[in-house]
Amino acid sequence: MKNNNIFGDDYYEKLAQEGGGKPEAWWMEFVYIIMTFSIATLGIYLILGVVNIFLYAYNFIAFGKSSFDVTLTENGSHIINLFSKASIIIVTIIKCRKFEFRSFASMGIVKKGAVKSYILGLLIGTILFSAAVLICIITNAATYDGEGKYNIVLLFLFFTGYMVQGFSEEILCRGYFMVTLAKTKGMAFGIIVNSLLFSLLHIMNNDVSVLALINLFLFGIAASLCFIKHKNIWVIAAIHSIWNFIQGNFYGISVSGGEVSTSVLKVGFNDNKSLINGGAFGAEGGLAVTVVLVVYIIMMILTYKPVKKIEG
Repeated sequence: MKNNNIFGDDYYEKLAQEGGGKPEAWWMEFVYIIMTFSIATLGIYLILGVVNIFLYAYNFIAFGKSSFDVTLTENGSHIINLFSKASIIIVTIIKCRKFEFRSFASMGIVKKGAVKSYILGLLIGTILFSAAVLICIITNAATYDGEGKYNIVLLFLFFTGYMVQGFSEEILCRGYFMVTLAKTKGMAFGIIVNSLLFSLLHIMNNDVSVLALINLFLFGIAASLCFIKHKNIWVIAAIHSIWNFIQGNFYGISVSGGEVSTSVLKVGFNDNKSLINGGAFGAEGGLAVTVVLVVYIIMMILTYKPVKKIEG
């Protein structure tokens, strides 16, 4: 270790350097991320289009109706969107393994303690986002409006879909991009730049605001430190996934600008306090989440202990 500061942790730098692959200019890696994310997004729309055309053809053949009324529901489109993020996982692992000659461990993919780490992440993520909701309620920025509309099958599909989506963004931004940058520029540089990229990847979301982008940057910092502190990808992948799931499908709050139509509970926002609750973008655009993320970042910095080697 270079020092006992989490920003100077060189554990992943050394793992990445063991591969011996020739490093690209950092901005080239940045371009690769944008291209990967953009191509995956276009692929999602292509899949949705093909499915809708199939449904249209089936409707015409089976019922003789030439109407686009029978298409994917909002939930169906959302679930397909989540699962299609598996393409990002595959492409990113191929990039790291075949072009950079990196080990799975350098991406945070380790066997030892994987299940335990994932469960820990689910617990942490639930506590973090619930704390933000509690802040909103205490400050009268949000109200509990009773039970929402849901069914178990949809909730299961959303949960597993968010497991894929959360892991895809973590392996892309932290497992690949941050570690690759740290390999030549140092971990502090990798943390800042990957967090900036993570924020910018959401810049086209509905109802995005400056505060929302700041919070997404802070989430990137928190995710990076979590990845470094726990020496695996499982904890932060679980935090990311459960954060989105309970935000949308438990509390009924918009997820990064995306509305939800099935949730266990219904939490309403006070329009006059959008600075706290995030307004139409969802809680991630408000000060309640800012407070939670800053506290979590500080806790990880204060509790960090360097680890020289992880087996498995």
